[in-house]
Amino acid sequence: MATTRISPTAFKSALVDVLVGPEKKIFRAHIDAICSYSSYFQGKRFKRILSLDVAEDSIGAFKNSFKEAQELRFELEDDDPDVFEIVLHWIYTLHLDLNRSTKMKEIKDQQAKIDEKDEKAEFYAVSKYRLLGDVWIFADKRGMPFLQDITITVLFVSLLCRDSRFCTQAAAHLWHATGEQSKLRSFIVEHFVWRADLQRAASMKVMPKEFFVQAVARLDSQPHVRRSLGFRQGWSAIDAPPSPPSSQTSEDDDTLDLVKHYLNLGPNLTDLYEQWMKADPNFRKKAPKFAGVRILRQDAWEALVGFICSSNNNIARISQMVEKLCKHYGRLIGYMNEEPYHDFPTPESLTNPNVEQHLRSLGFGYRAKYLYQTAVLVTEKEEGWLDTLRNPESPAFGKAARTGGEMRPEGREGYRDAHEALLSLQGVGPKVADCVCLMGLGWGEAVPVDTHVWQIAVRDYKFGKGKHSSLTKATYDAVGNKFRSLWGKEAGWAHSVLFTADLRAFSERLAAKIEVVKEENHIEKGSDGTEDVVTDIKKETVLDKRVKPEFDDTERKVLEIQEDLISRVKRRRRR
Repeated sequence: MATTRISPTAFKSALVDVLVGPEKKIFRAHIDAICSYSSYFQGKRFKRILSLDVAEDSIGAFKNSFKEAQELRFELEDDDPDVFEIVLHWIYTLHLDLNRSTKMKEIKDQQAKIDEKDEKAEFYAVSKYRLLGDVWIFADKRGMPFLQDITITVLFVSLLCRDSRFCTQAAAHLWHATGEQSKLRSFIVEHFVWRADLQRAASMKVMPKEFFVQAVARLDSQPHVRRSLGFRQGWSAIDAPPSPPSSQTSEDDDTLDLVKHYLNLGPNLTDLYEQWMKADPNFRKKAPKFAGVRILRQDAWEALVGFICSSNNNIARISQMVEKLCKHYGRLIGYMNEEPYHDFPTPESLTNPNVEQHLRSLGFGYRAKYLYQTAVLVTEKEEGWLDTLRNPESPAFGKAARTGGEMRPEGREGYRDAHEALLSLQGVGPKVADCVCLMGLGWGEAVPVDTHVWQIAVRDYKFGKGKHSSLTKATYDAVGNKFRSLWGKEAGWAHSVLFTADLRAFSERLAAKIEVVKEENHIEKGSDGTEDVVTDIKKETVLDKRVKPEFDDTERKVLEIQEDLISRVKRRRRR
């Protein structure tokens, strides 16, 4: 589905009559324009009927409905014509303009009849928020995630400009009109928590009990957020203990421990580097210039999704993809400097049949299929399945460590089992499986071998000859076994240091630097015929560097020479 303005050719497609509501109010629209933004109307396989491409097995309006397709009409009996008018205007303009709708004109007419200023403002705000919410509900029901995101954004901006007590009645209406796991409910909870208006919401007695249960859970799960944003008033409104007024860290605040765990600050890196340098002269040569490289302890699911996105990709695009996943499928956490932040999407949130096509429209390409299929496979397994593959010596945060088993040349048994299990997922090959094992499951002996690591193996460890002349499955395993024999249980960590050293961005750290100071004399003649002897003292710096040009993995040696004038001495020449 489209997430930008659709192609002009969509407005040359056949027109279809849409009959909306019990009174069957008629709207006319181009069928391709509607299908571009809605999975409800959009089909997967098309066949020609009266020169109109109609979905044979589509998800919504045309499913088993060839009569309607031939007549170029279909009905939306349960929908509000006023809401559909707004949606249709948005489809053609990508501008969510409520003011041009018939409904808003009616609201303004009713508002004009109210005398009291506050009541007038409250009536307008409540009506507007309810209408925006109804647009979101329509978009949710008809498979229009892009419109859902736009609606949430407009709601947020509108609420920033008004006292949130005006939206409490609208929030109650929207809460009851949406499902338990809807993003709109999450937005409502986050808004009241962020604005610290739980007490006001409770006093108006219109919000359901489930709302306060979720709000309390949200506050309770983020004590440091509660303190930093000053939520004490809202918290006390529902008879829960207030946050301490002190800005000091409380005893039950585990934020620092969580950060240390995530950054993997426990192991002594100095000891590890010394161990690796004793075992490997090549590591001893390069490692001192790359101190401080650590392997994060990422969440297993986040690591899996991130590395599926990494296939034939660069860091900038991978980051953009992860951000899009969070924005479109993650739960809204809150706002910082008016910027919304979303949690990482759960596997369940990516199992809707519409996900693959939506991700393709967001620029994920073939990875969209892998993400959707992998999410389905993960949700079909037992809850917490990925964590059952974790190295017990590197448990999830808050869990006690246990022994991980006996180390072997090919790695511990638990690592091999985890690697094999990950290969059963879509879009996961040996390298991605090793990346997830290393950075998401804590198996330090996992050695991901890509083209860069293969070049290191060929250049520095005598691979590339005989039976290991190319990167086959057997060679992949041989490279990993070689590195494990050198560096042991944390071979993946040590290999990451060499990987970093091989990156183009850090090439100058490994450059051989030679500085030469030299003296040059020459004669300068003055306008009066006098002659001066000029002595220039120069410093010449020669850098012997390895460079990888953009879009080219071929490494080349280059000499870079820089000359600097240190001083100049001038004296009169004797005749």
